[in-house]
Amino acid sequence: MSLKIRAFTYQFLSFFVGFLPIKILLNQLVIASSWWASVAAFVVVLIIAPKFQLTKVDGKEVIAMSWIFLKGIRFLK
Repeated sequence: MSLKIRAFTYQFLSFFVGFLPIKILLNQLVIASSWWASVAAFVVVLIIAPKFQLTKVDGKEVIAMSWIFLKGIRFLK
């Protein structure tokens, strides 16, 4: 698997793992309409989910991760 596909997969999985529980929670507790719950869950997860990106460091491609709860950028192997 190429690093580009791996970064995209990490990004998708981190978004999905956060989106689904938040959407279900909003549907059950706060918002009756599923459309508004989806929009609210999207906005919340867009802010709190980690971001994965393919970057070049010292001429070598690596996956970089930044997250609101971590300081700085982490590089994945």
